[in-house]
Amino acid sequence: MRTIFVFLSFLFITNSFSQNVATTDLGSKFYLGTNFYSNINSSKNLGMGLKVSLGYNITEDLSVDISSGYMTSFIDPLTYIYIVQDGSSSNNIIETIKTGRVDQKFIPINLSVNYKFDVWGVQPYASLIFGYDYQLNSGNFTYEREKKFESTNQLIESSSGIYNEIFNSPKSGFSSFYIGIGAGVLIPVSNQIKLDLAFQRIGNLNSIGLGLNYRFK
Repeated sequence: MRTIFVFLSFLFITNSFSQNVATTDLGSKFYLGTNFYSNINSSKNLGMGLKVSLGYNITEDLSVDISSGYMTSFIDPLTYIYIVQDGSSSNNIIETIKTGRVDQKFIPINLSVNYKFDVWGVQPYASLIFGYDYQLNSGNFTYEREKKFESTNQLIESSSGIYNEIFNSPKSGFSSFYIGIGAGVLIPVSNQIKLDLAFQRIGNLNSIGLGLNYRFK
C-alpha cells in the first residue's frame, strides 16, 4: 500500500511541473524495449542483468508492458545467534551460525503501468510494477556453525562447509510476488527509437537501467 501511495504522489508532483512540449510518436502503439540493469541492494553489492519488454501505448501518456530477462544479485554474509534454554540459566547453549555471501540468479516477470510526461522535448515517466521472481539459484555459500555453553564459553560442537544447492523456487532474499515503483526518462533519437534511462525500487533492490525503446511502424 505504501508503494502505491508513493507512486501516486510521484505522478501528482511530476504532472504539476510538466510542460506541454510535443513529443508525439508516429506509428504503431506497440513497442519493444531492451534494458541493461545494474542492481544494487541495501548492502551495496553489485549485480546485473538484461530485461526485454513488450509494451502497448494505451494513450500517448499511458502505457503497459510485460518484461522478463535474466538478473543477478547478492546477499552479504550474515550471522545468526540462537540461545537455547534448558531450565537453568547456567546451562544455556548459544548456537552461532555464520554464512558467506549468497549469489542469486533469477528470472523476473514484471507487469508495469507507466505514465509519461512531455517536458522540454523528452518524456519523464513513473512506473508501478507488479512482479514475480523465479529463482534459479540461491545456494553456493560458505557456513560456520558452533555451539557453546553460555556460562563457561565451553565449545560443545562446531562445523563448517560449503552449501551448494540448485533449486527452482523462491527462497530467502526475494519474495515470490512484489510491488515496486520506477522512474525514468525517454530521450527521442528518432521517430521510432528512444533512449531509456530508468530506475526501479523493488524491495531492498535498486536497479539502474540503460536501454532502448523501439516503437513499431
